[in-house]
Amino acid sequence: MSTTIESTPRDRAELEMDLHSLMAAIDRSQAMIEFDLEGNILRANTNFLDCVGYRLDEVQGRHHRMFCTPEHASSVEYATFWEKLGKGAFDEGQYKRLGKNGREIWLQATYNPVFDEQGNPFKVVKFATDVTQQRKTNAEYEGKVAAIDRSQSIIEFDLNGRVLNANENFLKVLGYRLDEIQGQHHRMFCEDDYLNSPAYRAFWAKLERGEYDSGEYKRIGKNGRELWISATYNPIFDPDGRPYKVVKFANDVTESRVRRQGDGDRAFSGGYRIRSDRQGAACQPQLPCGIRLRP
Repeated sequence: MSTTIESTPRDRAELEMDLHSLMAAIDRSQAMIEFDLEGNILRANTNFLDCVGYRLDEVQGRHHRMFCTPEHASSVEYATFWEKLGKGAFDEGQYKRLGKNGREIWLQATYNPVFDEQGNPFKVVKFATDVTQQRKTNAEYEGKVAAIDRSQSIIEFDLNGRVLNANENFLKVLGYRLDEIQGQHHRMFCEDDYLNSPAYRAFWAKLERGEYDSGEYKRIGKNGRELWISATYNPIFDPDGRPYKVVKFANDVTESRVRRQGDGDRAFSGGYRIRSDRQGAACQPQLPCGIRLRP
């Protein structure tokens, strides 16, 4: 036996009130615009109008393409986009759009077909958030990262010292391919005496605690080639402030290190000769002027 529960007018009134409250909350927090299935604008809320810089009377009745570049609006991709929405398919992503006076904006948005009682789509509601500043910040960050990657040797380790990744500059300095070092421990770049020292254990304990380290380091490249690098070891932290990996930025200073060592050796050798000459001169007897020793 089945039981049918019928809704009362009061139930329906409460449901409508809840729905109205929900839509009001969305309207306050989101940029929202509605289109018919051809892409013509039906209405837009204040948040959306503020985002694109228009008044409602400037956009109502016009086509969505007013927010797109001419190239995109005339593309096959754009036609397919509206064909998809017209069939009731959902779409989401980050979209480049144009505001008033051609101002470029980026929107994180969802295009949501709305269906009638027969299940047929009859309009599209778009909810959007302006992410223009975020895109600019990300682009600036990516540009800086790319510049660093071009100019620096970079290698990444987990907190146990195992290699996660390395860029081409680092691989070139050490003479390895990435597949030869990925997953290997940092110790592969160090001399045995250093590996077994308290200093090496303290070095990784320091990094694991999230502490920074910098200096000039003697390291071993492929086939035992000795080299010197000027480097910084930089712990990277998760959103909770816990270190989870270490990024090392380095420059090969082997030539300058060898040159400095050579200059130091020559200075030491020259100083020794000068001191010897002076010591020899001090051994000569001091004689009155005009008196010479016989040979």
